[in-house]
Amino acid sequence: MTALILLIVALGFANHWQWQSHKTEEQLRLQATLTRPAQFAGTEIKDEELKETSYSAQETHAQGITTEEASALLSKGDVKFFDIRETAENAMGTLPGADHIRFPDFRENPPVAPGDTVVLFCHNGNRSSETCTELSKLGIDCRFITGGIEKWIVEGRDFSDSRVQSLSDLRAIPEYPNKSRLINTETFKSYMAGEHVQIVDTRYPGDFETGHLPGAINIPLRALTSEELERRISRLRKVPTVAACYDRRSCFMGQVLGLELTQAGIPFEGRYTVPWEYFIAPPPKPHVVEWLAEQESGLWDKAIAGLSAALLWGHAKSHLLLSLLALAAISRILVLPIALKSESDQITLRRHKADLEALKTRLAHDPMRKARAIRAFYAQHGLTPMRNMAALLFLPLMMLGLQAAERAAAEVVGGFLWITDLGAPDPMWIAPVLTCGLAGAYLVFAIAKSRRAALLWLGLGLPALFLLTMGLSAAGNLYLAMSLTGLLVQYLYVSGAFARKIQLRKRLPDGVHALAQTEALSTAGNKALRLSQMSRAGFPVPKAVVLTDRFLNQFKDADDPKQQQMAASIWRNVGPRPCAVRSSASNEDGADQSFAGVFDSVLDVNKDTLCAAIRSVLASFASERADSYGSAEEGHANILVQEMVNATYAGVLFTQDMQAPGMMLLEWVEGCGEDLVSGRKTPGTARFGRVSGLAAQDTHAPPFDPAELLKMGRAIEALFERPQDIEWAWSEGRFYILQSRDITTVAIGSASEQATAEEWRRLFAARSHTEGSDAIILEQDEMSEVLPRPTPLSFSLMSNLWAPGGSLDLASRALGLPYNLPEGEDAHLVRLFGKTYVDTALKKSSRWICAAIERTACASN
Repeated sequence: MTALILLIVALGFANHWQWQSHKTEEQLRLQATLTRPAQFAGTEIKDEELKETSYSAQETHAQGITTEEASALLSKGDVKFFDIRETAENAMGTLPGADHIRFPDFRENPPVAPGDTVVLFCHNGNRSSETCTELSKLGIDCRFITGGIEKWIVEGRDFSDSRVQSLSDLRAIPEYPNKSRLINTETFKSYMAGEHVQIVDTRYPGDFETGHLPGAINIPLRALTSEELERRISRLRKVPTVAACYDRRSCFMGQVLGLELTQAGIPFEGRYTVPWEYFIAPPPKPHVVEWLAEQESGLWDKAIAGLSAALLWGHAKSHLLLSLLALAAISRILVLPIALKSESDQITLRRHKADLEALKTRLAHDPMRKARAIRAFYAQHGLTPMRNMAALLFLPLMMLGLQAAERAAAEVVGGFLWITDLGAPDPMWIAPVLTCGLAGAYLVFAIAKSRRAALLWLGLGLPALFLLTMGLSAAGNLYLAMSLTGLLVQYLYVSGAFARKIQLRKRLPDGVHALAQTEALSTAGNKALRLSQMSRAGFPVPKAVVLTDRFLNQFKDADDPKQQQMAASIWRNVGPRPCAVRSSASNEDGADQSFAGVFDSVLDVNKDTLCAAIRSVLASFASERADSYGSAEEGHANILVQEMVNATYAGVLFTQDMQAPGMMLLEWVEGCGEDLVSGRKTPGTARFGRVSGLAAQDTHAPPFDPAELLKMGRAIEALFERPQDIEWAWSEGRFYILQSRDITTVAIGSASEQATAEEWRRLFAARSHTEGSDAIILEQDEMSEVLPRPTPLSFSLMSNLWAPGGSLDLASRALGLPYNLPEGEDAHLVRLFGKTYVDTALKKSSRWICAAIERTACASN
């Protein structure tokens, strides 16, 4: 932790140092213009009125005097001294006793007469030498200080302001906002983008005309009289103003002008010292623009443009929202097969979450083995997590549609209901709230796996989503709402919640539940619960409702008219076809006893006989026959009212024959299955292989194709994880499942026969290969020779050797070989009737492992 903190501090310091270094370099770059001379080798002054007199030329000038001579004249006091610098410069100090008149004012109206003797000075002697030359033509004895006041200060001579000790002090001007602020090109561009900035340029007109920034206003401070300067400043707008400067002189004059602007109430933002970096590129030719747009447009942009054009076409034919609805539906349909599988897998994963977590916990110490076991778990339950990732394609499709909706809405003039402009954000925020509400519903129902996760999604995810969607156009939000509605409907359909909601809309009476309400039927008896679970799993179960003890207690206490009324409300939910009224006691069809035939069932019930049928079945719960089974001592009554199937054939399918565990037993009679249960008809029988599905040799073929029924039988057995006794009916070429319960009677025959049957049942419960009808499940090989009749201890030791996590598994890892035997108690070894066998399918997958280990061992020897 200490090292991590030190690392973070070091990175923070390095980042700050890098930022500070960059800032310093940038400031030095901007300051370079402040010392850049106005004229140097290879350049020339473009304005004729701007004259430059070098110091060497001043030294030989006829009117120039040295600082010593000037000091002597100043001491005598009989010669007038004039400071012709700018007002801002003079404000920081001047020579004792000197008068101040700006350079252009002095030239415009000289305050001297012919014959007078005067001494002029400026900063460096340039302006004063130029002025003296003009005054001498008027007969005025004019002198200027060579080197100007700059040389005077350097020599340490007296100055009116004792605080001026250096050239930087001398060149300083009074403080004002942004006086020393230097602006870079990025900042200047932001000013220009705002369109509320004005630019001033202090260069002489000739230099200004050679090139300047767009919209710049020329105010050559050095050439304008005070009156003209005030007039030009008064014309400026009172908006943020930037001074462009190109060299030392224009930068200083820009700073002086900034003071004047500030005093006039115009906000001065600073000086832009690198104006040559700013330019406005000329617009390219139209055909070049078109070509560049084509080159820069990728597939994504082209797809957006195409969809946007399609939406606008649809809007021209009907309305934009109908086009968006069609787009949302098409994008959902494109990924629907994958999305449905993904949703189904998520629901399956939640249902087996406890098993998966237990598996992860048990194998947490062995990551490699855990990974193999998880893959096998996914394969066992038909889960395809990697393939389901393709369902995420819906997200880019939805984003593509959203951008197309945004682009199309920008070109549409019109609204919808409370929205005045579909291309603008919803001013009432109803559309983004709708989007967030639908997203929240999907997150809670389909994504959140716990109450805590749901609260986190709602508390953190939805506010973030609202911030993202509130800036979208109303059309964009409505498109998202349509897409999310499709996503939500898809989840409700896959989860079965949609069907349950439809059933609830039928307003079933209190204490009555539809088969879709599986959770509510958990205490309504195995018969009703199993039918609900099978219906939810997609098996063809006739529609039905369950009358729980809550309803039946009210029914029993009601008078005849009230009972008739209650029965009529039931009929509205199961009619108009005839129904069967059957018992579903809470202790009926259990794992230990079935109570088959103990309670009454009434068939071919119609609207007029329903009330009497309910009374009859309800009375059977208190009959002497039911009491003899002890049914009245525990549990409570429930009645199943189920639509009758007009069966051509009906019967029972035992997914495991009690006498031959490797077979399935099928019994059938023509017509209603009640004839089989009651014994009024002798059923036809047939046996089929549990694995192969092929008919036994001595079996008479049924008068219908049982393949689909056998397939459903295996699936129902897998659903309830035990062999099943399934009642079925066949009508108009289709099978219907009427009931399914665990097989409870398995002890048939002598003790030896029962033991043999139990051994076969154990085998088939553990091995359910579907490699082919003639596939050999078990065989004996060299392992059988090593352990022909193993004891339980020796077989356990050998199984542990081969099992995942055992010695062979660890050896394979050390050699870099994969090991793909599944998790299990005996790996690929099987002990059957006291002998050792191997699972042929698993042996095929592990044979090359053994061979590889043997080759490696031989190579090492």
